[in-house]
Amino acid sequence: MSKVLVTKAESNRREVFAQQYVLTTNATHAYLEAYATPKRPIKENSASTMGWRMLKNVEVAARIKELRVLGHDHLMVTFEETLQEVGGLAMFDPKDMFDEAGNVLPIHEMPPVARKMVHEFEQFRTDSTDQDGNVTSTRFDTKIKYGKDKGKYLDMIMKFYNAYEEHQKAGSGIINVQMYTAMDANR
Repeated sequence: MSKVLVTKAESNRREVFAQQYVLTTNATHAYLEAYATPKRPIKENSASTMGWRMLKNVEVAARIKELRVLGHDHLMVTFEETLQEVGGLAMFDPKDMFDEAGNVLPIHEMPPVARKMVHEFEQFRTDSTDQDGNVTSTRFDTKIKYGKDKGKYLDMIMKFYNAYEEHQKAGSGIINVQMYTAMDANR
């Protein structure tokens, strides 16, 4: 059996794919990150198919396994940091963006996880005027868009713990997920 030679460019793309897959557990996203370019866009359906094929590639699968075993030493974060980050985003509560009176907190006073969820701020100014058209008061309202999908982060946690795979092996229609807080651990 002859071995297929892989170009350096292809090897680099496979490395990017493996790293992105380990970080996101999303083969479509990983494939788009590794192979799509502005001059060569790739449709999501194609990326999904090709990402699945990449996961079946022996060398790529071995590299993904190696990256997981290595604990991502050469990547920017460790498994523990990633899991902590994803867990925080999955459990994000929008109320953390507001004070007790319901006013939006200044961004520097929001907890870090709330700041990470903010996608966009939009501020509106409303002036109240008297009969002569003089401004008597000004009110500022803030609209916050937090565009990140909590379900995506919960899904990442489930995949990290192979909860879906264990559920499929068990053949049941129920997935039991147990989450503990620090208070639960002290009981």
